[in-house]
Amino acid sequence: MFDNNKLEWIYQDAIEWVKDNQSTKVNEYDVCIIDSTDPTIGISIGLFSVDFYNNLKCLLKEGTIISQQCDTQEKNIELVLPIIRNCDLQYIETKK
Repeated sequence: MFDNNKLEWIYQDAIEWVKDNQSTKVNEYDVCIIDSTDPTIGISIGLFSVDFYNNLKCLLKEGTIISQQCDTQEKNIELVLPIIRNCDLQYIETKK
């Protein structure tokens, strides 16, 4: 699975990588999966910001699917709602 030439596996600081590549990899990705710690833990907080979503948007093709781990709505709605709002500011359609 990981040796498929259609798959690019990137394992590094996503905030830094997205910021560094937003002008060189424009409209290049169909799917983005972000598996991080919960948004309350230190360095992962930036992965849920408007700035990160804005920078990420440059890399994505129209209709891209983004999947991001961000805690459980039922368990912690006060934490998840701002994340949903930040996504709604950048993307046409978000599924909750």
